Amino acid sequence: MKIVKSCEIRFRPEGIYLFNYLNTDYGLFANVPFVKMGIDSDATLVGKQVMKLLNAIPDKPVNISLGIWRKSYADHLALLGFKTEKAFSKGSLSLSARLEEAQVVVVPYGLKPGEGFIPIEEKKAGSLPQPEAVGKLILDCRKECF
Repeated sequence: MKIVKSCEIRFRPEGIYLFNYLNTDYGLFANVPFVKMGIDSDATLVGKQVMKLLNAIPDKPVNISLGIWRKSYADHLALLGFKTEKAFSKGSLSLSARLEEAQVVVVPYGLKPGEGFIPIEEKKAGSLPQPEAVGKLILDCRKECF
């Protein structure tokens, strides 16, 4: 099983939410707790947090109980003030970042008609990028989200 080192960045009016994904036998699952940053966080701070989340992903699959994960995820969303994933997604701009062969790849998303997100065009932060470059790319790509 190939390990994917990926995280999601959601821009909402009240802040920036970041979380990485766990690689499991079931696929990728959002890892809680989320990190919440101020909406006006600068590129260096955003880049440092994204790199920290990407580097924290284990190099092998994690065993999870689907029931426990669902409850933990729902409880965490409720703690943040969201009743459902749909409520969390509504009004947010979404991007993903993944570590791929020493490069950080950022993908902005647009809202899919009905529900969910669709990828736009991925961008690369270069080889062995510094946190500021990663953060700048994320903040620039946010402008492409809809």
